[in-house]
Amino acid sequence: MEILHIAPSQLSLQSWVFVELNGKFSSSNSIVLPCGTSRASLKCSASSSLSLGPNSEKCLEASKTENVTRKLIHLTGRDAPFAALPVETVSKVPKAKELDLTNLLEFIDQCTNVMQLKQIHAHMLRTSLFFDPYIASKLLTVYGLSSFSSLRYAQRVFDQILQPNLYCWNTLIRAYASSSDPTQSLLIFSEMLYSCSEFPNKFSFPFVFKAASEIAASHYGRILHGMVIKASLASDLFILNSLIHFYGSSGDLDSAHIVFSKIPQKDVVSWNSMINAFAQGGSPEKALHLFKQMEIKNVKPNKITMVGVLSACAKKLDLEFGRWICSYIERNDIVVDLTLNNAILDMYVKCGSIDDAQKLFDRMPEKDIVSWTTMLDGYAKSGNYDEAQLTFDAMPHKETAAWNALISAYAQSGRPKEALSLFHEMQLSENAKPDEITLVASVAFQRNPIMTIQIHVKIKMGLWLRLEDTAMQK
Repeated sequence: MEILHIAPSQLSLQSWVFVELNGKFSSSNSIVLPCGTSRASLKCSASSSLSLGPNSEKCLEASKTENVTRKLIHLTGRDAPFAALPVETVSKVPKAKELDLTNLLEFIDQCTNVMQLKQIHAHMLRTSLFFDPYIASKLLTVYGLSSFSSLRYAQRVFDQILQPNLYCWNTLIRAYASSSDPTQSLLIFSEMLYSCSEFPNKFSFPFVFKAASEIAASHYGRILHGMVIKASLASDLFILNSLIHFYGSSGDLDSAHIVFSKIPQKDVVSWNSMINAFAQGGSPEKALHLFKQMEIKNVKPNKITMVGVLSACAKKLDLEFGRWICSYIERNDIVVDLTLNNAILDMYVKCGSIDDAQKLFDRMPEKDIVSWTTMLDGYAKSGNYDEAQLTFDAMPHKETAAWNALISAYAQSGRPKEALSLFHEMQLSENAKPDEITLVASVAFQRNPIMTIQIHVKIKMGLWLRLEDTAMQK
């Protein structure tokens, strides 16, 4: 085996080369050529004056394997920011002089995990490309909104931007609005009002309304509504639809309907938002009436419309109209996905048609925890405890709601031994822990008040420990 040393003396610290052999490489401190490999088969494309000197302080090692022929090598000895990219991506990396803004934007788009993004981020900082406002905002967008998003790093990137523009603020607000901590979205929006030279635009408010609806911040949302009117954005359809959702989520159906009625040209999102607001707000009759009006207006519904209408049927216990909706879905070729199947299943169960629910459940191509729990709850409430137990045993993953459904069913049917046995089994489960709903069920099957108090203490301690764990993680 022959070892070749590449001297980086003629290259800058940012120089990169391609090393091509008849195999795949893994980087280290020198280039190792397998026996029988000639020097001519080694090609370096970073510089035509690159020399193969005998004494190199920083060099890289490549060992031959079988499938891939190229790997980007950094001559300073550091890990290349593109080293973790897929081989197809690495093979397209240009020469050092061509590694400009356009190339980095392409690499950012091709990232599939946070580690790849961090490597590009590091390269941008070393080359000062990070201080280009456009590419910094692009990096922030992928950190905050991609399928492999990391809000922690998105916040860090944002904090590194000297003067974030309105797009950067909106991106961070949007990322937090969809996170487990939407309060941060409202705090960042408030900070933006004082720190950003630009006033919030039509892309700012919808996600702030979303965050406000998540935490039921009705007073804050009303202030935002006033800001929308003051900014002359009260005619923007995107903002108005988010307002309907906000008021509906806050339980203010009158305000939601006022906003809805003042929209001159409603789209399907407008109708869906209002139908869902009525369905979830305890007015299923109004939701069904609105759907009929939607039909008269020749607005084509989609699967989200159907979910809202089916929810209204379930709450109204209107099995006949629910069945008509199912046939309507078939006649109009509306795509049925898992969410819509779950909505139909829930409608059948709540309307008491367990046979229809079972037939649908059996032919569903995909099931999730909602599907299993809905079917389990249907069997339990109909008094078919054996089928409920069989469904419970067949569940691939049992969450707290499934345990509670079966425990409550046993407790309410006068089978305290089965309920207590299931409760003890639940305590040993790794995927589910008793909560306050479990406590309510336990009162029904515990004749011993001391035992009930002990169960209460255990559940409260479990909730407290989970809250502490969450606080420590933050």
